[in-house]
Amino acid sequence: MSKFIRRSLCLVSLITYFFPSAFAQVLEYPELMVVPSASELLKEQAIHERRKQWSDYSPIIIPSLLTFAAGISAIGKTEQIPELNDDNKQTNSNNKMAPFISIGVGAFWLSAAVIMRNNYKPYLRGYSKVARMPNSNKREKIYRERKAEKVIDDTHRLMRNIYYASTLTNLTALINQMGKIDDDKTAKIATSVAILTTFSHLFIGNHWSEVYQEHNDHRKRIYGPITFNGILYNSFTKKLAPGLMASYQF
Repeated sequence: MSKFIRRSLCLVSLITYFFPSAFAQVLEYPELMVVPSASELLKEQAIHERRKQWSDYSPIIIPSLLTFAAGISAIGKTEQIPELNDDNKQTNSNNKMAPFISIGVGAFWLSAAVIMRNNYKPYLRGYSKVARMPNSNKREKIYRERKAEKVIDDTHRLMRNIYYASTLTNLTALINQMGKIDDDKTAKIATSVAILTTFSHLFIGNHWSEVYQEHNDHRKRIYGPITFNGILYNSFTKKLAPGLMASYQF
């Protein structure tokens, strides 16, 4: 029985070794095997963008709105010390400015979210370019899919950085404000709630990252370690022997 298994393994290995073209055809262009393809996913998201969904920008809008509101609640409620010298005057001036900094940061990101929602259409713009690309042979198809993947990847990275910048600036303004508020409970509660919501993108999710992750999950089913039998050279016995090989295709 063991001889039969060894002979069968040798036969499979020899077929794999001498007729690799059958395996190469499967592994040659994995981008074309992803379902849905990058261009198809790009088309779906281009249709989604035409609807101008406010929910896509809610992780920016919600914390920015609360930062803006927290700043308004703290106006005139910051600590003030006797202005006995110039340093004390500067301290009082900085304390008074803290709520207005929060208002400015909140207003900036609210405006940015509205502008991006109405004008930023990366998938629509990307698909309009990809759709016009030639698609008559395998080389043109693979180039087309790689361009579609680049649109998905670049959009994910840009929006991720924008979310991080929004979180950092809102959080910095609110922490600065919290340290300068007097004993007013309303202002402190409003600021505390706003601080918590700065991390809303961790719970609500990022639409562009979800699209990227969806395609990446599909891609992982194609790209990855593919194992197959083959003839290997054993450096210890100095003989050829059947073995298991792994190939990473990208």
